[in-house]
Amino acid sequence: MEHLTKHQIVLVALLVAFVTSITTGIVTVSLVDQSTPSVPQVVNRVVERTIEKVVPNTQSAAVVTKETIVVRSEDQAIEAINKNSDSVVRIYSTNSTTSSTTPDSFLGLGVFVTKDGKIIADKDVVSAQGNYVALVSGGKNYPLQLQKTSDEGLALFSITSTGPFVPVILSKIPAHLGQSVLSLGGKITMNVAMGIVSEVIGDDNATTTDKTASAIKTDIDSRSSLNGSPLINLSGEVVGLKITKLNSDNEIKSFYLPSAIIANLLTDSINK
Repeated sequence: MEHLTKHQIVLVALLVAFVTSITTGIVTVSLVDQSTPSVPQVVNRVVERTIEKVVPNTQSAAVVTKETIVVRSEDQAIEAINKNSDSVVRIYSTNSTTSSTTPDSFLGLGVFVTKDGKIIADKDVVSAQGNYVALVSGGKNYPLQLQKTSDEGLALFSITSTGPFVPVILSKIPAHLGQSVLSLGGKITMNVAMGIVSEVIGDDNATTTDKTASAIKTDIDSRSSLNGSPLINLSGEVVGLKITKLNSDNEIKSFYLPSAIIANLLTDSINK
């Protein structure tokens, strides 16, 4: 190297760089051939999708605006409560010796199921004296007439006055485990308890292909709700109504009757 001229040194450097580049190219090609076929496929997919999003349509220009709306469960709960607050009624007994409509003893809650004033409640509110009055939203009192009761534990009342009233919406979708629900209650003012469906009990008398729910249980403290408290989902639909019944061991058990049973009682009363 000491005897080389500057011109010769430059030529040697160029030769070394050329040989190095060729060697690098050969190694690169060998590594690509040895790699799995999924690598170029993934790259092709990414490029194709990117091109579809980036290259505009030359024939027609369109602007797509996307808006993201965040819906919180708290907002859904508030809206669901507001939907049903005017549909909940408080049922009282009245003095049997007079024709007064002044509330006497609190019996339980009920909900409007029709605009003309039909009310579904727990059959446990039915008393021997048979005089009832409904205290509705706004503080008005209306005399009630008992229309019928069901073996499932429901009572159907009607208001002897013209409406219109605000009926609840009965859910057509059965309650499912883990579903968020709200129970509305309160003897004087509305109170709310939130929880989830913890158990759905099937109808043992139904066939396997037509097995419907006969009871709904939740993790809501039973003390925070009353007989006749509606159980609503976050869409504001009633999925059940709280009742109390004696079981085979003469124990008082509280649970929610599914909306399908409520709908059946209402349909039977209309058809008859």
